[in-house]
Amino acid sequence: MKVFQEGLRLLLELARRRGAPATPSSLSEAVGINPSTARKLLEDLVLTGFAEQSSKRGGYTLGPSAGYLLCGGRYRNEEQKKWVAPLREYALGHQLPVQISMQLNSGRTVLLAFDGNGTETTGGFPPFLDDLYTSAAGRLLLALAPETRRIHLIWEHGIPAAAQWPEVAGDKQKFTAEITDIRRNRSVRFAGETAFAFSDEFVLSAPAAGEHELRPLAATLAGEKLP
Repeated sequence: MKVFQEGLRLLLELARRRGAPATPSSLSEAVGINPSTARKLLEDLVLTGFAEQSSKRGGYTLGPSAGYLLCGGRYRNEEQKKWVAPLREYALGHQLPVQISMQLNSGRTVLLAFDGNGTETTGGFPPFLDDLYTSAAGRLLLALAPETRRIHLIWEHGIPAAAQWPEVAGDKQKFTAEITDIRRNRSVRFAGETAFAFSDEFVLSAPAAGEHELRPLAATLAGEKLP
């Protein structure tokens, strides 16, 4: 019970800071627990998605699981504000669902999503989706991941079987070729879904029926002008 209470106090302190990164020492001082205990609890919170650390020596912020626990609260809310209007406009204009996601921990996290009526559905997704092999967005995020991260993810998930990735079917060489091709194109279509990267971290995806209009939206989100 004591460990649970201390972990909860750390979470509440992270929430109080509203996205400002906090060091373990500042958090332990704020909530009144031992610094080594705070570090261990923060490591556990990162593993479960309740906290996030930007780098090995960086500060901690709330993770996606915390937003999910709080009835659909947005993860990285400040970062998402500029995406809301263009995504809602796309959803309403084409009557298609659309979402932005990123790779986090061992899966995919939906940062912002709207249905075809323009209603936000971000809170309806679990904090982590295990679909790096079985969705267009997941495949693109895997391909875009830094090499060391990608190697670790593939080690963790294994070479995809035919049911997960028919073109690969357990063949490592074919898998490498597929990943290389997706990374080069920065886009992919799979299972009726199209995904475009608008940065090395974020991916935009929607049903393939709206593919023609999705590319300009990705360029807009990236701050680019299409030729």
